[in-house]
Amino acid sequence: MHVLCTVTTEHLNIIYPRNMVCLRYIEYIILKLSSACYTMSGIKPFMSLNALKTIYYSYFDTIISYGLPFWGNQLHRLKIFRMQKRIIRITTGCNSMVSCRNLFRRLEILPPVSQYILSLMLFVVTTKSFYFEFRVSY
Repeated sequence: MHVLCTVTTEHLNIIYPRNMVCLRYIEYIILKLSSACYTMSGIKPFMSLNALKTIYYSYFDTIISYGLPFWGNQLHRLKIFRMQKRIIRITTGCNSMVSCRNLFRRLEILPPVSQYILSLMLFVVTTKSFYFEFRVSY
C-alpha cells in the first residue's frame, strides 16, 4: 500500500496548503468575489439599494464568511478587503476615490477584520462548554 504525499488538503471545500498558509484558498475566494463584483455591476442599474444589499449578503458575504476563522488572520486578507471595498463602491455608485469607511457604516456591513473577530468570539461563546475554568487562589 502506497501513501501519496500531496501539496494541499481539502476539507469542507477549503483548500489548505501543507504549510497551512491559506494563500491558495484566498486566491480561490478572490476569483469568486470577482465574479460577484461583475454580477453586481451588471444588475445594479435595475435594483434598489435594499435589493443590492440583500444580494450582497446572500452572495458576497457568504463567500467571505465561509472558513473565515481559518484564513482571517492571514496577510493576504487585504486583497479580500479591497474586493469588498470594490463591491461596496459598486453597490453605492461611488467612484474609487471615495473612502469606504462611511459607506460601511451606512450599509451596516462589517469589514473582514471585524467579521473575523466576531466569528472567533461566536466560536468561543458557542463552544464554551468545551473549556474548563481555571481559578487560582492565593
